[in-house]
Order: sequence, then structure tokens, then C-alpha cells
Amino acid sequence: MSELNWQKLRFDMIKNGIAPKYVRRTILELSSHYAELKNQAFKDGLSDFEASKRAQREIGDEATILEEVMSKPELRSLQSKYPR
Repeated sequence: MSELNWQKLRFDMIKNGIAPKYVRRTILELSSHYAELKNQAFKDGLSDFEASKRAQREIGDEATILEEVMSKPELRSLQSKYPR
């Protein structure tokens, strides 16, 4: 996969109880960081495809990112913290 699937990551975070404001913030920060990594790799002389692969390898895959976000209970929504 040459690009992270931001929509799937967003859906998985919401499905797993992460508060929407943290989902938005996380996706924004990760996509910005990914773009910076990709631009740096491109400046280092890599092709667009190679730069994308390098940036993804450095940022991690969706499962790893989701696992890291899920490990922080303070990011969970009130509904998931206190279900009826």
C-alpha cells in the first residue's frame, strides 16, 4: 500500500470509541507528518512511489496507529467510557 487509508483509520477510531475531536486532530496531525516525510524523501532523490513507501514505513501502518491511539484512555468518548 503506497498511501495510508485515512478514511478507514478514521472509521476504525470512531468505531472503537475515540472521541470525534481526537479523531480529527489525530488524522490532521498524521496526514501532515506523512506529507512532510514524503516531501523529505522526495527531496532526498526518491521517486514518488518510493517516497510514499518510505513515509509510510516511518509513520507505521493503520493497525499500529490504531493500537497506539486505543492505548490512551483519555482519548475515548464519554459514550464509550460510560455506556448505558
